[in-house]
Amino acid sequence: ASRELYRDFLQSNSHLDTDTVSISDLGVRIDAVLTAALALNRTLRKYAYSTELDLDESPFKDQLLSEIRAVDFEGFTGRVKLDGNGDRLANAVVYQIRNFEPVAVAFFNTYDNIIDWSEELQFSGKRNHTMDSESRMLERH
Repeated sequence: ASRELYRDFLQSNSHLDTDTVSISDLGVRIDAVLTAALALNRTLRKYAYSTELDLDESPFKDQLLSEIRAVDFEGFTGRVKLDGNGDRLANAVVYQIRNFEPVAVAFFNTYDNIIDWSEELQFSGKRNHTMDSESRMLERH
């Protein structure tokens, strides 16, 4: 479905350079709009869709920001969840450069703050450092 949406988007915006507009860019934008829409809908429900909100004097803005930070859904680009600063969490692959080539050595799950080592780390020199094969919990500072 997302590919058809992207194709339709490009057809209706033929002035755009297709080399600089990617499907991932579109997905991220859609996820951002969905985040705002979900948070706004939840906030409005808490205020019973009141039309008499004074945005300058009500706790509406604080509630809306709180709802934005609380989103957690499957979007076009994967799971959408934000940290306490409002930054989107994401999973990451950890690479080690070996013989000038990147080798995936671990998967970092930022949602659960767990790193899963799939390869032993290799260092030059006589000592061989290894990581436990089980996942390790990391602490945020």
